[in-house]
This record gives sequence, structure tokens and C-alpha cells, in this order.
Amino acid sequence: MTEINFNELIFITDWARALDQLLQDAKQAIQNNDFEERQLIQETLADFKKQSPPECAALDKIADRAIDDLFISITSDALTAIMARLGELKDATKLISGVTAANSDAAKDLQFKNVISALDKAKAATNTLRQLEMSMTNPDNSLLQKINALLTAIEGFSASIA
Repeated sequence: MTEINFNELIFITDWARALDQLLQDAKQAIQNNDFEERQLIQETLADFKKQSPPECAALDKIADRAIDDLFISITSDALTAIMARLGELKDATKLISGVTAANSDAAKDLQFKNVISALDKAKAATNTLRQLEMSMTNPDNSLLQKINALLTAIEGFSASIA
């Protein structure tokens, strides 16, 4: 990423050239799929907005939208990764279905053990999260309600399959 010394920017045209360079760097970072570089550019764009003079309000709006665009590109990467996980899940499901067809009773027993184990782990993690939130000086009551609702759902599901 190009280093920009904001103290050397005097005229609006200087600020516009600096923003242009940041946008070019952002484009390159997205094309290179460089997560760290995108975050660094977002931070630099935020600094640009803080340090630019009031006459650069239009440029600040462009910088704001670029920050959002970079966030969307990061989110897009996360979405791509999640889609890959869904593909892995589909493959795993096919494998489980094959095992079930070959030995239905044994597979069901194994699946329930895994489901019960996963539910126990989810319940333990949720309990730990609730304890952590409650130990805070100012716990978030909305978050605590959601945690309690999650625990109730897990316990209800566990009871229905036991």
C-alpha cells in the first residue's frame, strides 16, 4: 500500500490524488484477495476522513463508501468460505447416508451419539458464555435473554431425542 503523509496534503487536488491512490490500492487488495491489506486500507481511509479539511466533504463521502465496499468484499470472502463448508457438509451427508444404507441401525446409533455429544458441547459452551456475560460489570440483558433462549432450545431438542 502506498504510504500517504496527510501533513503534506495542502490543496483539495492533493487530497483527491491521495484518495485516488487509496482506491487504487483497495482495488488491488481486493483483486489479490489480501485480507490484511484491505483492513489496513480501511483504517487509512478512516484516517483520511479524520484529517481531511471540511472542504473535502465530497471526498470523505467517497472514502466512506470505499470503507463499506471493502467491508463487503471481506464479507463476500466469508460467504465464499461458508459456501465451501456447505459443500463439505453435503459430501459428509452423502457419506453418512451411505453408511446408513449399509447398516441402518448402527449408523442411527452413531448419529444420535454424535448429535447428543454435539448438543452437550453446545450447551456447555452456551453456559460458559452465559457465565462470562453475567460476570461482567454491566452484563448485556438482551444477550443474556438470547443465551437463555438458546439453552432452552438446546435442552428441549435434547429431551425430544433422548
